[in-house]
Amino acid sequence: MIMKRILTACIAFALFVAIDAVPLLAQDFLVQQHRIAIDVESLEDALQHMSAMPGFELSSQIFIANGYGNAVRMVQNRDLQHTLDLIKGLGNVTREESIATNFFSQWASLTAEFTVRNREYDRMMELLHEATYMDQFVQIERRLQQIISQQEQIRGQLNSIEFETGSVRIGIELNLYVPVVAQEYIPESEQEPVAIGRIRSIGDAFMLSASRTFAAMQATLIFLVRISIPSAVAVVLCIIGFKLYKRFESAIAARKEEKNEKIQIV
Repeated sequence: MIMKRILTACIAFALFVAIDAVPLLAQDFLVQQHRIAIDVESLEDALQHMSAMPGFELSSQIFIANGYGNAVRMVQNRDLQHTLDLIKGLGNVTREESIATNFFSQWASLTAEFTVRNREYDRMMELLHEATYMDQFVQIERRLQQIISQQEQIRGQLNSIEFETGSVRIGIELNLYVPVVAQEYIPESEQEPVAIGRIRSIGDAFMLSASRTFAAMQATLIFLVRISIPSAVAVVLCIIGFKLYKRFESAIAARKEEKNEKIQIV
């Protein structure tokens, strides 16, 4: 009776520990990804400071001539906040975002599948030693090759998850920022007069004289155009009127002569 109680207590304690340990284990498989964009005044100085940060650099593309670049850095979870503080100290942060993914369920599924494949491999090896016919041997060997290939694939996926767990990937985007220096306003009274050379003064005088001459010629031309056109029209109208008047007088004189001739005939 006492042994049953002790066994029941041990089982309950084991279940309690397992239930408490599963969330902690799941938390260990939380993979975070941070992205941060920052404006810096010097890409060379930023690269020098980044090389001394915790973790290691997975990839980087820096275009110093164009003034921008990006890098991916992997650090441990315990060094995340310290690394972010160092990155933010490089310049002015313009964008920041964070993404977290939990790989516990994927890891548990792959682990269970890997265990099943290991057991199947052991069973196939036993059957291979017990095989008496060539057909059985070939069939078991073909299945063993498939199992080994699946084991390698699962092992690769597990290694990838184990590499990512407990670490953070930080995507860093660097942009060159040139601060605008405010120029001090100098009143006109305090500004120093600029010395003008002799050749420049002669050129300015020549340009001024040429512009005035051109303006005078333009004004004269406009005046002549405005006067000559109405004058020409008036002259033409006068000539036409004079010719009409002459024709009218000729017609009247001809009519008078005709009347006189009729009177004499009568």
